[in-house]
Amino acid sequence: MVKKYTDEDLIDILQQKAKELGRTPKAREVKQWATIRKHFGSFNKGLEAAGLTPGKRRNYTKEGLIEILQQKAEELGRTPKRHEVKQTFTIINVFGSFNKGLEAAGLALNTTTYTEGDLIEILQQKAKELGRPPKTREVKQSGSIIKHFGSFSKGLEAAGLVSNRKRPDKSYTEKELIAIIQQKTRELGRPPRSTELKQTSTIIRHFGSFNAGLKAAGLEPNKTKSRRKTYTKKKLIEILQQKEKELGRTPKQKEVKQSGAIIKSFGSFNEGLKAAGLNPAKKREYTSEDLIKILQQKEKELGRSPKRNEVKEGATIKRHFGSFKKGLEAAGLTPNKRGRNTMF
Repeated sequence: MVKKYTDEDLIDILQQKAKELGRTPKAREVKQWATIRKHFGSFNKGLEAAGLTPGKRRNYTKEGLIEILQQKAEELGRTPKRHEVKQTFTIINVFGSFNKGLEAAGLALNTTTYTEGDLIEILQQKAKELGRPPKTREVKQSGSIIKHFGSFSKGLEAAGLVSNRKRPDKSYTEKELIAIIQQKTRELGRPPRSTELKQTSTIIRHFGSFNAGLKAAGLEPNKTKSRRKTYTKKKLIEILQQKEKELGRTPKQKEVKQSGAIIKSFGSFNEGLKAAGLNPAKKREYTSEDLIKILQQKEKELGRSPKRNEVKEGATIKRHFGSFKKGLEAAGLTPNKRGRNTMF
């Protein structure tokens, strides 16, 4: 879904960019320049709404811009692309679009027609480069993909790739799960193991077991070379005590390779620590004052109110105050004004 911006959101974006740069930003320096132009009628009017002084710009005539485009075409031996012309934004403002500027200059338009096969190949190639399914912003032809398939996610599915969106188990079809297994096989050059797929639990629920899923995808199940090592309670206690000696303190769960076996044997990692005569680490208890200090300190570091994902204790703040926004307000800070995606 395309993000919806209010006038206030766009004014905040411009003011924030001006703070970062220490001057009024240019259109090409603001990712949302087209939205600003649409909202306010022009980028300069957006700057004025944000209380910023538009930079003085050279006044180009239509004839001057046509000459620039023709000169660039002569240099390149072909029609120039938008990013190759310094005056692109002026051309768009004067003619209404870059392609209309090209038309006025008597140049061929930059249009590429892709077949479904071309787009699938582009997505699969990008997935190979990245080692994962690409995101919309990482594929230059994302606009053509969305237009052709109806959405970027549907394009990924047509290419046998996993959509970047989190999906509920029931939304996967058998065909999609098989495509995911086969895609991973192509990446690895062998059938994947259960630990190498994000959708393992869905595959197990759908087919009855991970190996049954591999068989459904026409693959040979992985043969397990040896059974998982079995530890006695005595051995696990020794492992914990040894780890405590190495670290000079009680180990954390993530620091003990056999933590799964410990939990299985003792019921929880902390019970295992107690059985080994060790004191489980106590979770730090934060007061309202502690959390307010953390938020105010972060605000000083950033020079603005922090976002939830920028504060390590973000989840604790949310639980303590009811929401991250309420935590900011308790600390006397102004919550960040954003679009619909703000995490509060």
